[in-house]
Amino acid sequence: MTNLRQQQMIGLQIDVLHYKDLDVLPISVLFVVGSKMTLSGGAIAGICIGSYIFLALVMVRIFPIRFQQSTLEKLKKRFPYSMKHISHRGGSLNGPENTMFAFKRSLSEAQTDMLEMDVNESADGIAIVSHDLTLERICDPPHHALAVADLSMNGDANTLPQLKRRIALHFPSEKKGDHYDAAAMNVEIPQDHTTRLLPLTEVFNAFPNTPIHLDVKSKSDALTHQVIDMIERYQRQHLTVVGTASNNVKALKEALELPPKTRHLNGTTDETTPALIGKSPVSRRKTFRTFASLMQVLQVYVLFYVGLLPLVPLDFDLFSIPGPTKAKKRQFGNFLGPIKASIVMFFLRSPVLWKHLQRRGIAVVVWVLNDEDEFEESSMWPVNGIMTDDAIGLRKFYETHPSVGLTLWQ
Repeated sequence: MTNLRQQQMIGLQIDVLHYKDLDVLPISVLFVVGSKMTLSGGAIAGICIGSYIFLALVMVRIFPIRFQQSTLEKLKKRFPYSMKHISHRGGSLNGPENTMFAFKRSLSEAQTDMLEMDVNESADGIAIVSHDLTLERICDPPHHALAVADLSMNGDANTLPQLKRRIALHFPSEKKGDHYDAAAMNVEIPQDHTTRLLPLTEVFNAFPNTPIHLDVKSKSDALTHQVIDMIERYQRQHLTVVGTASNNVKALKEALELPPKTRHLNGTTDETTPALIGKSPVSRRKTFRTFASLMQVLQVYVLFYVGLLPLVPLDFDLFSIPGPTKAKKRQFGNFLGPIKASIVMFFLRSPVLWKHLQRRGIAVVVWVLNDEDEFEESSMWPVNGIMTDDAIGLRKFYETHPSVGLTLWQ
């Protein structure tokens, strides 16, 4: 037995020396060593990943730590008004979109909390309320062949063209159709200054105390600066949530980084945001309200799902996203395909994220929902507002569902 054991040991030594010369080890040795390393490495990796996920979840849920103010108090300080009812383009299903008629009807009949609208630039540098760069969808011949940038007011807004009486919607309703149709309305639609394109100054003059969600569509740096100057001149910093989805984020940031201008319509020189009277902010950004750009929305979702969002400062006040309803998933499926649409909607629908943003004083709004089943589905989410083309329909829903679960402070 002793001789046999010695022979085995000598043989093993020879094998090791042989493989050492070849810079390799026997497979059996590698397997044992590798298995131990894999097990220990896997355990360490598991502990690290588990700790990371746990810490990320804790920080997302409790950040920032609140000692004095509740979530609603933070939101109310930033937005001292409700935004649960937002009329998209004034209510595109209730009147010609982005017109004075639609805006007034949403305020009077729908009692909307906020008007949503877009601006582009005319040939003479005027901020015109219009979503599209061209007039093909919203105006009849001969104006349908023009762009907003081709129009010139020449000091007279009544030279601006009338809108069509049948306009295709960007967000079709499964139950109410894919067009605004004046012929199907139960009210008379005039053909006057209330149903034409209008400059932004008319809106600010007509609704000085109405909250507005304003999207700068034009890529013009001059228009972006003009809009910011106008908001300040009309003392609407806290009433106007301004931004640009993607077209001119850099110019908007530059305009907001400038010091506040002191010239207002009434000649006053004090700051206009109630919470900041008597203070001297370094830049306009401290008094303005902005919504997240498309890139900021994407960054927030990525940072949230990798667990880093609590560590990153956020430079916006309102987070508006497509409402991930069942109807929207079907609509997205028409051009993305059902599988991709399901994935997109799964990641968009993130109540934990929405609550985290609200804890940081950021309001959350979903758009553009037009049918009652969408209203009902989204009313149970922890969001602060619903944006709709059917302003009157949303008001009727709220009246018949007084206990909806939106996160409100008014």
